[in-house]
Amino acid sequence: MQEIITLGFLFDPKDLFVNDRGSGGSDGLNLRLVVSPDLKDAIVWSGILNLCARLCFETLSFDTSLIVQKNDAIEKGTSLLVDLHGLDKKDPGVVTIEKIDDKQVRILSTSAQALEMVLNCLAISSLGIPLALDFVPDQTEINTLTSGDRLTGIFKPQGILSNCSINGRTLGDICLTTMGVKMERKEKKYPFLFHPLDFIGLYRKELATPTSQTLDAVWYIQSPAISFNTGIALFNAISAMVMEATVISLPMVAGCQGSTDSGEPGIFGSGSFCFVVNEIDLGDVGDNKSTRQLTVQFSDLTGPINISGSAQGFSDHLSSWVDLALNQGGPGFSRSQTLRNQIDGFVGDAHDREEIMPIHEKVLPIVHEFVLGSETDEILELLSSVETGQGAIFCEIWTSKPADIRSQLNNKIKNILISKGYNPEILTLNAFKPGICRILDIDLPVLLKKKPARIHITYRPFDTENNAMELEHRWLHELFPVAEILAQKLSIPEEAVMLFMVNDQKEIYGLTAFDQQNSILFQDHFSPFFHTFEYMEFCPGQGIVSPTCAGITIIREDQVLISQSISTDRDRFWKQFQTAFIPDLIKSMERRIQFGSLEGQQPFFESIQVDVHIDESNFRLGFMDEQISPMEKLHEDIYFFLLKVFERFVIQYGLPESLKLGQILPRVDSTAGSKGARASIRAIPVKENKFASDYSGGSVMPFDTLAMDQDGWILSGTLMGEKCSFTLDFSPTESDLAYFGDISGPVPDDLVLTSETVGRHLSRLNKMAHIQVWEITRSLQGRPIYAVEAFAVKGCRVSVPRLRLARPTVLFNARHHANEVSSTNAVLRFVEFLGSDQGQACLETTNAVFIPLENVDGVATFESLYVKNSCDILHAARYNALGAEFYNEYFKHPPAFPEAFAKQRLWHRWLPELMADLHGVPGHEWCQPYAGYLPKGFREFWIPRAFVYVHLPFLEDPGHPMYEQTMGLIGIMRRAIAEEAKIVAANKKITALYQKYARIPEPDVFPKTDSTELTALPLLGRARNFNFAVQYPDITRAEVVVEVPDEVAHGENLALCVAAHYQIQKVLIQNLNQRDVRIIELQVSGSGCIEFEFCISQA
Repeated sequence: MQEIITLGFLFDPKDLFVNDRGSGGSDGLNLRLVVSPDLKDAIVWSGILNLCARLCFETLSFDTSLIVQKNDAIEKGTSLLVDLHGLDKKDPGVVTIEKIDDKQVRILSTSAQALEMVLNCLAISSLGIPLALDFVPDQTEINTLTSGDRLTGIFKPQGILSNCSINGRTLGDICLTTMGVKMERKEKKYPFLFHPLDFIGLYRKELATPTSQTLDAVWYIQSPAISFNTGIALFNAISAMVMEATVISLPMVAGCQGSTDSGEPGIFGSGSFCFVVNEIDLGDVGDNKSTRQLTVQFSDLTGPINISGSAQGFSDHLSSWVDLALNQGGPGFSRSQTLRNQIDGFVGDAHDREEIMPIHEKVLPIVHEFVLGSETDEILELLSSVETGQGAIFCEIWTSKPADIRSQLNNKIKNILISKGYNPEILTLNAFKPGICRILDIDLPVLLKKKPARIHITYRPFDTENNAMELEHRWLHELFPVAEILAQKLSIPEEAVMLFMVNDQKEIYGLTAFDQQNSILFQDHFSPFFHTFEYMEFCPGQGIVSPTCAGITIIREDQVLISQSISTDRDRFWKQFQTAFIPDLIKSMERRIQFGSLEGQQPFFESIQVDVHIDESNFRLGFMDEQISPMEKLHEDIYFFLLKVFERFVIQYGLPESLKLGQILPRVDSTAGSKGARASIRAIPVKENKFASDYSGGSVMPFDTLAMDQDGWILSGTLMGEKCSFTLDFSPTESDLAYFGDISGPVPDDLVLTSETVGRHLSRLNKMAHIQVWEITRSLQGRPIYAVEAFAVKGCRVSVPRLRLARPTVLFNARHHANEVSSTNAVLRFVEFLGSDQGQACLETTNAVFIPLENVDGVATFESLYVKNSCDILHAARYNALGAEFYNEYFKHPPAFPEAFAKQRLWHRWLPELMADLHGVPGHEWCQPYAGYLPKGFREFWIPRAFVYVHLPFLEDPGHPMYEQTMGLIGIMRRAIAEEAKIVAANKKITALYQKYARIPEPDVFPKTDSTELTALPLLGRARNFNFAVQYPDITRAEVVVEVPDEVAHGENLALCVAAHYQIQKVLIQNLNQRDVRIIELQVSGSGCIEFEFCISQA
């Protein structure tokens, strides 16, 4: 007996697929099944659908319908015509396979069972492999049909075509299946329709092979006859399921066998979940509601899912329902999630789910208003104690007021002293970063005249005893970057300006300038004022801080008349903040835990708004992005101090870590205006849950019926013993990209992008070839978060599970911390590149997926603060709407914050081989004067350590199996960065600064770096626990954390940060190669089905 018939016997294999890369690698289908609109037999349709399922499984995508309606003008291309009528009227069992021309074949028979068997035979046979059939008796072979050939045979119920011949030449018998297909009922193991719009359990996933996704479903057409429209609806539904699988079993569709059929569903195939289809013939009922209705019933959790309705109902609704229920990511996902959230909300309300207890009425808003007085008024008041006299008098004033106010103060002091009879000499100096400010304001003008060859700047060590939070080299830190600015201004080499710590130096600072002969040209020594107090005044013992402050020194005839430190206006605010507001804040939280509830992980406060208006210095130093801005530092102190206060409160009362303080909004203004220095604080407690959540699956549903018609979709069932129903709301959501409108390209590299501008660019990019943009989740405050996917196949159906096997994927995540601004520009520019002709070449071998703006609530906060303080670091926008870090939620299900769904879902959808988290560090000095000057908890980030550096897992362990691979990855990234001369120069410059001011003086605090093109470091502390490569090394071999100094960069510096991120993206995607994939066939024991697995070729 001959082998089974294959498609390779009927067609030239190259005509079957688009861009065929070998088995399992094609981008689409060339073959079309042409079916008569009069074909209604259910078992023939089952064969058609099985063949379609197999063809769909062989491709990564397809563009148009695989089944087309027969008409007079058959579409050009490869076509297989199927029709239920025969050429031999004498024997209804005759099957005819006719090669009309090179690209058209038709299969005819008046036996529905024969057609089904032939089609199923084609479905389970090896595609694209020519078959050798032997003629009888001469044993000559035929490998394929040629134009005009006609194969005929008589169908036997045992699955045999007997008496076969081609153009009259005898072939003998042909087996239509490699086995007697044994249909047996398989026990249904677990109901997947917990949720009517979420096919939980439809795919089996094995922990040992996470890339494998087995479709666990069969379809039974119970109606003896179905219309063409219903057949197309079934094809759309089944193909959608197949495209989400890497393993399928065939046949998966069976049809009613007429009067001999028991009508028992689930008696065939290997699937655990059975969809039973029943098309209702409504007859001539007119244009009423029932003609367009489809009903899904799933009342018996151990039985089938019954789908019944009119032909128009199937056509209108089946595919829509399956698409919604299947969608776990991709275009349309937000619609599915919106509807799932609606259903969850209805069930939750109906169950009278325990509400979060309201906050007790005693927990009221906290409101404080402070009038801060003025340090300049106190200075003038101290002058009143100076007695009248005559002769010279020296007055040194330290205040952190702007230059114009210092000048006005200087004139007032001069007039007062003159009125007292003196000839005054007055220095009015900046009290913030007093070392560098005095040198630049007072000493530099002298040095410009004297033209020194070299300069020595000395400082004494800071006394770190008595629980001081400042470091020994604190006075050096406050000089940064004085040496480089002096060298620049004086046109001398940077190494000619040297910095020394001198242990026995009397004054805090000293400066000595030398000429070429080492003779002293100029000297200056001075000591700014500072005062000392508890870091947490309400909780002593946490550390002592010593910020610089205002002050006045008056000397007459070598006698010190006054030497008095004075609180700055910022100090006055800080005192009120600590002694008045913080105790009230703690009392409010204590009342909350006494009278309220902690259920639902509610934050304590909706927001804590701190507005401070003080006249303060605020100017750029003209070196990189460095600036003198005491109010920027106050913003940082307020934000991180409140987080520390809450951290202690949680520990003190043993509260869960998931509980958060709430959004912290420090808004600072360096101009007080006519109202003078003032502050207001409003802490607004959370009264009810105002935060969005996102459906995460797992809820048991009470519904047993879904009825769909032109008026809407209605769920009905029994809930708590009573009938219930719920109508789904399909109103459009505002997250549609069309809401933003387009913006012309290209994406800028030197401008900080607003969220609206990002939306407009995404709308434009979504229209580019091979790019798709979709909403992946919503933030806590309900803002959409988008995913961008770039791949080289484009069709109405794309198989992501198979595409991620055929081509490795890289995932790029941007703007996790909202004030790290450059990554969004870099991602959008790289997506723009991938959408171009040049970029599409990268997608021939790899896929790239992106989250361009992960922390959308943080970005909203950032934009509100950026308006007035565009040069500041703005760490209050770093975390989410509750001031919470959410990377520790990536591996929780569900995460506490919906933002964490974005990366979690995109990873599960694509299972990327490589990942890059594009981050940033402060672009200029980051300090907190009220927390020991260097930022508490983040000391090593005081200044950038390099222009671009990376953290990688496994780097600290040379014995780790992934170590060599990690080192190789570092090598290719270094070579990529080396191509950018400006980045290399910036790297060397910043590394030198870091070594001089940080690493060499304080090696125990500041980790080592190097001067290569790219510094590579191990992951920081807890970050190991939240790195996907650490958690899933068998899937993701590296997740690189990239750092550039972009908090908050502008202009050329921003463009350079964008370029660094861009280079890393480009080299990572170029590092991956297309995989060899194949489809293997395995007979499923006992079921009589063939299992097909799309997998990576081990060869």
